[in-house]
Amino acid sequence: MKNYYLLQRKITTDPLYYLEPFTKWQAWHDMIRMVNWDTGQIKNGQEVIKLKRGEFCHTENHLASNWKWSRGKVRRFLKWLEKDDRITVHKTVHPTVHPVGHPRIVVYLCNYKKYQLPVKGDGTSDSTSDSTSDGTETNNNIKNTNTKDNNVEKEIYEKIIENLNNLSGKKFRSSTESFQKKINARIAEGYTVEDFIQVNKNKTTEWNHSKYAQYLSPNTLYSKTHFDTYLNSSLGVGAKLDEEEFESLYNSEFIQEDSMKTARKIFRIGLKGLNEEEAKKYYEKEISLAWRDDDNIKKHYQEYQKSLRDKEPAP
Repeated sequence: MKNYYLLQRKITTDPLYYLEPFTKWQAWHDMIRMVNWDTGQIKNGQEVIKLKRGEFCHTENHLASNWKWSRGKVRRFLKWLEKDDRITVHKTVHPTVHPVGHPRIVVYLCNYKKYQLPVKGDGTSDSTSDSTSDGTETNNNIKNTNTKDNNVEKEIYEKIIENLNNLSGKKFRSSTESFQKKINARIAEGYTVEDFIQVNKNKTTEWNHSKYAQYLSPNTLYSKTHFDTYLNSSLGVGAKLDEEEFESLYNSEFIQEDSMKTARKIFRIGLKGLNEEEAKKYYEKEISLAWRDDDNIKKHYQEYQKSLRDKEPAP
């Protein structure tokens, strides 16, 4: 064991893990974490995707969201890894159900066995294996158990539901069985706790204080039919971009070349339409410390708050 150090897959629940944009090394290390320790399978609509040891299956959008990159940067990084013989991207899986989501890619790490503890004999794993007994996918699972249901730890339910309650003002119970089943099902498909938090934020921002507030329920938000759409429905707090504005943002060289420039542009979009109190919450609690410490973001926030105060009518 002197040549190894062990990290649990649930290290992703540490708030530091996704706090800031990833370096290329962190993204590469994250890919090693995501791949299956053993053979398994996941469901994509009506299709079953079989995965081998050393493979994972996700959307480019999912990787971009986790790493805080643009999708263009994710694509360029994957192409570079292929040229460096680190990975092969050997299959694209298109959604088979509506609403249509993003296609998934199956990625294989060419030298995965070099990064992990050796496999004994005929391929059975040693006692440190994190694989599941029925071969279900381990991508981004919060806890890999030996139960067929691939249940998630109690504190994960509490974290997700408590976050929804705080944002929506409701009082859902994390012990509700139907909520737990929905969460288990989405995590088995490769989604993370941070994805649930993002869905909560996206839809409460859009639906709170509207006629749709009644649908702010785990059974609706975490359903298979809507989850991916809800996850990708917003770029930030208060951001409601039309198609033309989004395409301009995504395709601009400004957003693709530098991660901090990307952060500044997304921050400005997130501020749009917020009142003084909402903007303060966004700046002080919703964004990372690295963003708050950036001089340009700090300056833009101060100017935005000043512009709101200047608009206030005189007493």
